[in-house]
Amino acid sequence: MPSFKYKTNKKIIVDDKSITTLDNRHREMQLYFSNIENVIIPNLLNEKKTLQKILLETKGHAAKGHAVKGHAVKGHAVPFNPLHIKEGSEGNLGCSPASPIKEGSSPIKEGSEGNLGSPASPIKEGSEGNLGSPGIEKQLEMQDRISEIKIELRTHRTNVKQYYLNNSRYIFDYFENKKEISTGNNKTKILNSFFKIDNSTERVNELTSMNDNNVKKFLSNIDQSFINVNDFAFQTGTCQHCKTGELIPVEHEGILVCNNCSKYVVYLIENEKPSYKEPPKEACFYAYKRINHFKEIMAQFQAKETTQIPPEVIDNIKLQIKKERISLSKFTNSKAKDILKKLGYNKFYEHIPFIKDKLGIKPPTMTPNLEELLCNLFMEIQGPYAKFCPDDRVNFLNYYYTIYKLCELIGQTQFLPYFPLLKDREKQIEQDEIWKKICFELNWEFIPTQ
Repeated sequence: MPSFKYKTNKKIIVDDKSITTLDNRHREMQLYFSNIENVIIPNLLNEKKTLQKILLETKGHAAKGHAVKGHAVKGHAVPFNPLHIKEGSEGNLGCSPASPIKEGSSPIKEGSEGNLGSPASPIKEGSEGNLGSPGIEKQLEMQDRISEIKIELRTHRTNVKQYYLNNSRYIFDYFENKKEISTGNNKTKILNSFFKIDNSTERVNELTSMNDNNVKKFLSNIDQSFINVNDFAFQTGTCQHCKTGELIPVEHEGILVCNNCSKYVVYLIENEKPSYKEPPKEACFYAYKRINHFKEIMAQFQAKETTQIPPEVIDNIKLQIKKERISLSKFTNSKAKDILKKLGYNKFYEHIPFIKDKLGIKPPTMTPNLEELLCNLFMEIQGPYAKFCPDDRVNFLNYYYTIYKLCELIGQTQFLPYFPLLKDREKQIEQDEIWKKICFELNWEFIPTQ
C-alpha cells in the first residue's frame, strides 16, 4: 500500500476583468491599431489596386476584341475567291483575278494570320484578343469586392478616430494623475505648511478615486462587458443624502424617512386597504358620472381643461378674425361660435373658452369655495330630479342650464352670459317646469328663465 497521497488538481481561476488595467488595455489597442495601419490597410489597398488593374485590362481587351470583330465583318463584304490569291502571298485578300495559283500550291496556308475573311475560320469569343479575360460574373464579383474593401477601409479609419475621440480625455487624466501621485507634486498652502498640516494623503486618495473612475469609464467605452449594472441602479432602501441611513416607509403619509439624517422622500403606495382619510365612494353610479360631467363643464368654461387644439385651427381663427376686422374686446362666445361654424370646426364649440384664452382673452374664474358650493348644490338636486323626472325622459337636465340656474340662485350673475341656454322655447319651458318642482321640494327660490 503506497504511503504517499496524490495531489489534488487545484486550478486557480483568475477573472480577466479584475486584472485588466488601463495601461494594458490601451497598449493592446495601440498594437491593434498599429497592425491595422501597417498590415491590414496596406493589404486591402494592394488587393483593391490589383482588382482595379484587372478590370482595366479586361475593358481594354474587350475594346480590342470589338475592333477585331468589326474588321472581320468588314472583310465578308468582299467576295472571297481562292483562285485569285498569288503564290506565296499570305494575307492578300484583295488580289486581282489575273494572278492564278500555281498547281500544287495551297490557296490558304494553315494558321495564316491574314485569313480574316474566310468563313471557315470565324473568330471565337475569347480567342486572340480575348484570351485570359474574365467573364461578366467574375467582373461583377471583383467590383463588389472593391466596394467591400472601401467600406472596410472606412470602418477601420473611423474606429481609430472614434477610439481617440471618446477616450483621450480619460487616458490623459489617468496618466496625469498617475504622474502626480508618483512624483508627489502636491501644492501645499503656506498656512498649512506653517501649522504642519499635511494634506498629501487626502490628495492622493482623491487622485486614486479619480483614476478608478476614469478606468471604469474607459473600459466601459471599449467593451460593454465591463459595464457594472449596479453603478446605474438606484438604491431605494438607502438614503441618497447621507448615504448611510435606511429609509423607513410611513404609509399613511406616503413618504420614506431616513433614520439617520431624518430626510424624507415622497413615494406612491399601491394599497387596496381603505383608509379613514379617504373620502367614501359615491353610492349612486349615475350621480358619480353626472358630477364628473358637471365638473368638466365648469373646467371648460374657465379654460382649465387639458385638451390639445391643433395649431392650424388657432392660425385659421386668427386669419378669420383679421379678415372680419374684429377686435378682441368684441370677440364673444357667440361670435367665436359663428367663426368656428364658417371654418367647419363644429367639434370645437365646447372649447371656445380655451381657444379665447389662447388668443389672449382671459376666461372667467371661480374660487374653489364657489366650485365646491356648486358641486354640493348639484348633488342635492339629484334626489328631487329622480322624483319629478318625466317617465319619457332619459337624460338629465341640460348642464349649461343647470349651472345657469344654480349661479342665478346664489346670486353669481356675472357668470350667466358664459352659459348658453337652449334655443328651443318648448324644451326650455319643459326644463323650467322640472326645475320649479325641484326648487319647491328643496325650499329654494324659483326664478323663471327670461
